[in-house]
Amino acid sequence: MSESFNPWTGLWLAPRKTIRAILNTDPTYLVIALAAGIGALSGIQEVSILSYEPEFKDTSSTAFLVGGAIGGAIGGVVFLYLFGWLTNVVAGWLGGESTSQSMRAVNAWSSVPTAVIAIAAVVLYTLLDVEAAIIIVGLISFVIGIWQIIIFSMMAGEANNFSAWRGFGTLLLTVLIFFVTVFVLVFVVALMAAALGIAA
Repeated sequence: MSESFNPWTGLWLAPRKTIRAILNTDPTYLVIALAAGIGALSGIQEVSILSYEPEFKDTSSTAFLVGGAIGGAIGGVVFLYLFGWLTNVVAGWLGGESTSQSMRAVNAWSSVPTAVIAIAAVVLYTLLDVEAAIIIVGLISFVIGIWQIIIFSMMAGEANNFSAWRGFGTLLLTVLIFFVTVFVLVFVVALMAAALGIAA
């Protein structure tokens, strides 16, 4: 990575240039660390919300946060490899030229805005009452979330040598396939559980 190029600022304003610099120098640059770190922050964000629920009031806050961080970090890495593979497959359907490795880089670096949302959420849930925090975090998530979609679309486009619109299409199809697959799996498991219950 060039010393004069900062991917942390570049990804916000020049996503294509940023991911191209990363792919040309080291496609694995901070990819696992980002996935684990962002996953950990997201896990902490989720348990911060759960801590307001009555059934979790007596749970140790430290254990709660550590558990959320560890679970989130593991989930982040698993999610990275799953989505890296799936987005690469979908991009290939649209004429893309990426690899699973390059799409893992795209997924990791385009997820940096998620860390900003998670940090803001943890701070706001700590400082404000839950109702106000939910509203403000929702607004922040909406604004940054839109920009994150743009960042992913442009990075995916650069990694695949096609337009950002196809990058956006890659994201939409991937998310659709993911949720349809989850729905089918849940439906099948529910049917099997019901069948076993009837048989018993």
